[in-house]
Amino acid sequence: MGHPIDFDSLESSLFVLQQIVLASESYCSQEMIGSELDLGDGNFDAYWGWIKGIVTERLIDCAIKTRIFQDFLAESRYGLKSDLIKIDAQARKNLIIGVVHEGSYELTLRETCNKIIHAKKSVPSWLEKPIGDMKIKYWDGCFHLHGSKESKVWHLELNVGNWARAMSRYYEELSDPEIRNEIGQDW
Repeated sequence: MGHPIDFDSLESSLFVLQQIVLASESYCSQEMIGSELDLGDGNFDAYWGWIKGIVTERLIDCAIKTRIFQDFLAESRYGLKSDLIKIDAQARKNLIIGVVHEGSYELTLRETCNKIIHAKKSVPSWLEKPIGDMKIKYWDGCFHLHGSKESKVWHLELNVGNWARAMSRYYEELSDPEIRNEIGQDW
């Protein structure tokens, strides 16, 4: 395989995604993001930009590396194509990684990676929370991904925290040093 994959970086990104999801409500409460106190200051706009940039950058990076790794394993001497499907299902067990709002496809890690890579539009979703007599806005941990395949429109609401958790489980199952050492080698 010609592309080396830095698994430590990938796992670090998955950890950061989970932490950002868990921190959003607390941070926005502390900074009063989206409240009356924020009017005219643009803190919500800035925070929206940071969330969109940081999260989508890591989602795309993880999705691309995962798809490269999956294709390599499916076609390698390890013959893991059928195992990858089982490992994918096991990694998602008891986790809701997203909701299909439009389109017809199975919500696997492989398919969510494809949706992340091919999304033509990605929008973080927000919730409001009362604090005293005001309301703040915070990122609820989901991204709405929109796109089309062969002129068929799709819309996936990706639960980033659960997706990252499932991806971490997935990589834990595929952590065989022999396999990981072969990634990026041209022999």
